[in-house]
Amino acid sequence: MDDKLLVAIVAASAALLGGIIQKGFDLISNWQKTKHERFKDLRNIQKEVYWEFILAMQKFMNDKTNENFSKFQDSVNKVLLYGDNETSNIINAYFRELIKEANRQQSQSLDHKKYQTQIINAMRKHLEMDELENFELISFTPK
Repeated sequence: MDDKLLVAIVAASAALLGGIIQKGFDLISNWQKTKHERFKDLRNIQKEVYWEFILAMQKFMNDKTNENFSKFQDSVNKVLLYGDNETSNIINAYFRELIKEANRQQSQSLDHKKYQTQIINAMRKHLEMDELENFELISFTPK
């Protein structure tokens, strides 16, 4: 085989291999960027959904109308869909207990402060914030 042909084949192979390796790195880099952007987008949605839940719960506590309950229920469902597992599980348990309490299916009073503290701390933990020692939403119902 001619030396020039052999050099050309080696050079072409090296260029091809270099191109394949570069393309592989580009694909991995783009995949990581896309994954990071999706994570960032989900985190922003979660912040919004968590805030909406707190507001809806407060409104329902202040004024127990069908409209406020419906908004609260919608916010619970959004957290169950978009929230992290720990927060979703605590909110689901609290919501079930609220329904039982409303239907008078339980004998003892519900510890709202305990659930609300667990909920806010699960949210804060997921958002990489420090936990609160005490948390309780206070209902305001002027007469």
